[in-house]
Amino acid sequence: MAIKERVIKNLTQTENDLNLALTTNDSLNFENALKSLMQAKNLSQNGLTEENYKPYAEIYDGLLLAFQNLIEVGAAQELLDLAFEFLSYLKNQIALEKSFKKELVFLPIQAAMWDSLESVWKAAYDDTEHCIAYVIPLPYANCNRDDSINEWHTDRNEFPKYVPTIHFEDIDLEEMHPDVIFINNPYDGVTITLTQDRFFSDKLKDYTDKLIYIPYFILAEPATKEGVRYFALTYGVLYSDQIILQSEDIKKHYIDVLVEEMPSLTREYWENKIIAAGSPKVDKVLYSKKEDFTIPSEWLNIVKNKKVILYLTSLKASLKNIEKVTDKLRYVFKIFKDRDDVALWWRPHPLLKNTLHYKYPEVEKEYLKLEQEYIEAGFGIYDDTGDLHRAICYSDAYYGDPSSVVTLYKYTGKPIMIQNFNICE
Repeated sequence: MAIKERVIKNLTQTENDLNLALTTNDSLNFENALKSLMQAKNLSQNGLTEENYKPYAEIYDGLLLAFQNLIEVGAAQELLDLAFEFLSYLKNQIALEKSFKKELVFLPIQAAMWDSLESVWKAAYDDTEHCIAYVIPLPYANCNRDDSINEWHTDRNEFPKYVPTIHFEDIDLEEMHPDVIFINNPYDGVTITLTQDRFFSDKLKDYTDKLIYIPYFILAEPATKEGVRYFALTYGVLYSDQIILQSEDIKKHYIDVLVEEMPSLTREYWENKIIAAGSPKVDKVLYSKKEDFTIPSEWLNIVKNKKVILYLTSLKASLKNIEKVTDKLRYVFKIFKDRDDVALWWRPHPLLKNTLHYKYPEVEKEYLKLEQEYIEAGFGIYDDTGDLHRAICYSDAYYGDPSSVVTLYKYTGKPIMIQNFNICE
């Protein structure tokens, strides 16, 4: 329900409570009417610019004063008639008002994936005349080997300080019914990492006028139909009203897959639904500067006067080479350990450890040992934060697995080298 509809709903409730108060002569109903009126006022004040709110300010203040007198003094007929008259006038004026802002809700699932929504959010957040932008980090859980839930948590405290966030339990999206909801996670019910089912895309579609999906990842190009098949056939794509993809090439392959798998839906349908507008992740790479980020002093000591190599180990490549993962890590750490001209900035995939725990417990033990040894040795940075772009910005070159980060890193113009798991000594 848009802001205007919620204001009218509260004003109608105010009238109903006031009528009930007259029937029952119960002061509690006067207080309920006052509460509903206050909610309408707050919604109007937040949903309109200061200039557009001015015509309503005196009416609300007069009504609030009248209601306070009704509670304290009693139901004087003249005062009641005036209250009903002003409520009716206010409802009619609100119904004609065309300046209410649009409510846009952004639902990132992890702080590490926030860059896929940030530039869109910032445009909405800065447009204070037309938009109210909310960021609600979703709860997510890692699962145990038996598919049971390990622990629910959010990354709310890991978002940039300039991004105001709201706890997911503090807003009822169904009741709020924002104009637009943005999501970046298309996987409903994935067992390794999942969110609560009330935030699945099929539910969110009913909570908003428009559900928009922007992928949290970026795909390597040129792409192929088979290369994008897994990403195209997700619930986020199927249930969203609009999908924003990084390029016309990726859009074409998405549509090829979707038309093939769902012949009842035409190519024209998908052409209208999918937009190749670019990725906010690329915006972040192009416009980030070192001074935009904070970096721990111990990290600065590690990278001081050295070339910095961003070393990224991806989930897909690690699982594909699962029997060589620990040997490769040991080899890379050995190469960089005694260098005084180069520093390693290691960013393992955020789901790698949990996936090892879930699927490869025999590898997990050695992996955790190597991870701890690397951290204690102190010759490189261990970065498991959600801020990928700090690492991209501070590094001088990329080394590691092929991944969506490689596609992003190309926009920096810095050197890139893909690691070979067969070279371990």
